[in-house]
Amino acid sequence: MRVYMSRWHVGPTDHNLRNAAMQVRQAAERNCSMVVFPELFLTGYKGANPQDELRSALLQISRSFPQITCCFGSISEDNANRQVVMLGGEEIARYDKVHLFRPNQEHEMWQPGQCYASWQHADIRIGMAICNDIRFPEQVHALRLGHGIGMLVCPALWPARRDHIWATLLRARAIENNIFVVGCCISTIDNGAEVFDGAGNHVFDPDGNEITDVDRMFNLDLSSLDTPLVDTRAQHLEVSELQLFD
Repeated sequence: MRVYMSRWHVGPTDHNLRNAAMQVRQAAERNCSMVVFPELFLTGYKGANPQDELRSALLQISRSFPQITCCFGSISEDNANRQVVMLGGEEIARYDKVHLFRPNQEHEMWQPGQCYASWQHADIRIGMAICNDIRFPEQVHALRLGHGIGMLVCPALWPARRDHIWATLLRARAIENNIFVVGCCISTIDNGAEVFDGAGNHVFDPDGNEITDVDRMFNLDLSSLDTPLVDTRAQHLEVSELQLFD
């Protein structure tokens, strides 16, 4: 499976939309089956957000490249930080961020999502998470146990100074769930409303090995899903009792 990961700069809205179309075109030309964008990639936290216009533009981009599954990071919509996936000009999956990042007052911007979500891509089921969600292992484990996901896609707006934390959490979620984990982060923001320097893009295989890219393309060997060292889904035991000793 070949995945294209955007290395994204947030600028003015018109620039962002042109750049999104260009990167989806590049993914198509390189025979990728999926392209991934980061969290709030069209607006950042503070940029202009004409919601109907942006959604319409993303649908048109997807319609123009019907062979590519577009994981359009997240957008601010309906009082939610929403991850959207489109194929052939149709939305095929959405997820509203559950674990809002309180240090950035996200709980004052949006309402938290009320459910976890996954979607089917060819022969693999893909779980959805956004940025701060990666700190909560129970979310990914629930998707692994309940939906049998083989991959997690996590768009983010994570600062460069904490890239080591971002990478560590992504790797941990891969190892403990025997899945691929794809973390796509905003590179920079300079849109006239805010300035930001972001962390890197990281992809880890089910054993926790980092996969390197070739010109933003990541080749994933899905056969590695079949031979985990410790099968944490098959060997999971449900324990509900907590024993407390004085």
